[in-house]
Amino acid sequence: GSSSAGALRAPSTRARARDAMAGSPQSGQFQLQPTIDEEDGATPRQAESSDSRPTLQSGRPGSSDSRPSLRPRRSGSLLQRSGSNMQFMRAGSLPTEARELRHAASMPITFDKTSDRPFCCGLWKTQQLVGLIFGVVLCTLCWAWRPIVAYDKANSMLGIVSLCGSFWVFEVVPIYITALFPMVLLPLCEITSSNVVAESYWNDTQMLFIAMYLVDIALEEVKLPEMLALKLLLKVGAVKPWTLLFGAMTVSWFLSMFINTIAVVLMITPIAMSLMNATEEAARNQGIEEGAESEASSSAASSVSAEDAQGVREVQLYSRGLLLGIAYASTAGGMATLTGSIPNRILVGLPLVAYEITWLKWFAFALPMSLLTYLLAFGVIWTRYVRHVKCMTIRLEHLESEYDAVCGDAGCRDPVLVGILHFLQILGLILYTPCLAQLFTTKYGVPLASDAVVATIPAVALFFIPSERRRGETVLSWTAVHEKLDFGVLLLIGGGFAMSKGFSESGLDQVVGAGFAHATSSMSALSVTILVLLLGSLGTQLFSAVGCATTLLPMLNAASLEAVVNPLRMALPGAISCSLAFMLPTATPANVIALAKSQDSSKPLQVRDFVLSGLPLNLAGIVVCSIIATFWGQVVFQSTSPFPLSACGGTATNCVFLQIPGDVQNMDVDSQACMLLDTTSDTKCKLWNGTIVTVLDYPNAGSYVPEPEAEAEAPE
Repeated sequence: GSSSAGALRAPSTRARARDAMAGSPQSGQFQLQPTIDEEDGATPRQAESSDSRPTLQSGRPGSSDSRPSLRPRRSGSLLQRSGSNMQFMRAGSLPTEARELRHAASMPITFDKTSDRPFCCGLWKTQQLVGLIFGVVLCTLCWAWRPIVAYDKANSMLGIVSLCGSFWVFEVVPIYITALFPMVLLPLCEITSSNVVAESYWNDTQMLFIAMYLVDIALEEVKLPEMLALKLLLKVGAVKPWTLLFGAMTVSWFLSMFINTIAVVLMITPIAMSLMNATEEAARNQGIEEGAESEASSSAASSVSAEDAQGVREVQLYSRGLLLGIAYASTAGGMATLTGSIPNRILVGLPLVAYEITWLKWFAFALPMSLLTYLLAFGVIWTRYVRHVKCMTIRLEHLESEYDAVCGDAGCRDPVLVGILHFLQILGLILYTPCLAQLFTTKYGVPLASDAVVATIPAVALFFIPSERRRGETVLSWTAVHEKLDFGVLLLIGGGFAMSKGFSESGLDQVVGAGFAHATSSMSALSVTILVLLLGSLGTQLFSAVGCATTLLPMLNAASLEAVVNPLRMALPGAISCSLAFMLPTATPANVIALAKSQDSSKPLQVRDFVLSGLPLNLAGIVVCSIIATFWGQVVFQSTSPFPLSACGGTATNCVFLQIPGDVQNMDVDSQACMLLDTTSDTKCKLWNGTIVTVLDYPNAGSYVPEPEAEAEAPE
């Protein structure tokens, strides 16, 4: 953020290209030769001449090394176009500016400016046209063929799901605009009214997101996360490669629990890259100096040159591992809290599970998986990128310069006050359910406040505290909010809720649930968890975490309802699976940012770096998370218990609770849930084992009613 900090960072690829195009000040000549490294796919190199003897600039930190590279090079334009068109993004195809990168993190295809766009007057890439055709054809087939006989409106909903899913995957239009499709199509297809759909786009979940995001923006404005990250690295003495990796990943993992993951990665990666570029430049300069001293002996000079090359290669290798580590640790950290990732926010808004999931319960459930995933990521990165590093030397002076620059810009009072408000916000979310919810209730005991109210109080307080650094302004200005608040995420979350509403209103939930129940009827709880994690993790690699969560979670919610199993049994691993996204650059926003920021390195990240590091991490994560989600989920949420009474409320669930004793999923019960087959008559319903019973045969039948309201109706 500051001039002194920025001076340590190597210029980006675009900056180097502009410098080369400007020409040499001595001769007024330049030579720009776009090439691609045969081994690593590096970004274009520049050649500049200041005399009659041509020299090649490496485009790397410490470009004073003018030794020409005689290795033949080949044009990479065709490879670049095909790679980005097939969604295997390259570092050079993404923006590096933080403002654009915030949006490119969620929509990398839309913000890819380097690949060919031969369709629709230069608007669409090949894959976007494929997504348009695929989505429209699937939607048309569902509406014309109408394969679902029992529920006619389910065919219309299936077509909407196919269209939205295809548009989300291929980014035919921005994903936030695709999230508005249910608002238009659900009423036109006569699935439900526009008033019902509109309620999905603005509720407590969206208000909670806004409140948390406002505090995140304030933290970013006062640079508190950067200060904490640099201070921790200085405290641990980041002079060894493994300690720097461990410190950077630990900071990223911890901050991502409580701060927007995109903001965390955008703040930490520039620090890492400036340190690595300075380290690489020092390694090159050291090799040049030692080579000059050893010119008298050709054998000694050759030895120094080899050591110089080895040291530079180690720094380049380590830089790629450090960026991957920051991205993976941030994704693992976001898994731990409801506000840490978009899939978790979509989960808490689903009607069947919202009754049970609180901030504290989710944190207790997900923290072990988040911690183990982070440790697994550290192990994978250390094995591939760090354990062979022998010659690299990291100097603390670069970190100290960064820290002084950040502290000088931020001041002292503003970070402290914003940090206190952030702590109070998190504390309020933790204490709300056990303590605060009882303080604000009606005379019948019904709570009046929610998590969103608790989170909004510190957010509003930010606009009452004067800033020490910006005189006449508050610590959070509306200009910063207007620039950094990602309003599109609100539409994306609302689109997921609207899809879930369409599932239940059209009857598609019963069709999907019946198929899933038939497929998993003989499977244990652990087997179901493994299956959900595999499907979700695979979908996340291909379709991105955002698109997968928006489609998968409503489907699992509908499937659990029709199968008459505890909705948490599938929803919990479903949300976790959308965070196990490490294999492709476009899987999560953190991966996209790491790929884009690697442009500042002399050897950018490639798809194979993500695949070779992410594959073992994904497989190990699925095994670990399957075991924890099954057994620890039962301890925290009773997720493997039968369908609970508290989830059997409201007309949307079509559920009644009957006093039918028996064995339900290997547990003896006195009463159990029963799903209505025809909501207009309320006469027949289905038990978990498929038995059809008549509701009127059981006089004690009824849906879940909160206890205080039942007491209030008794005197009447």
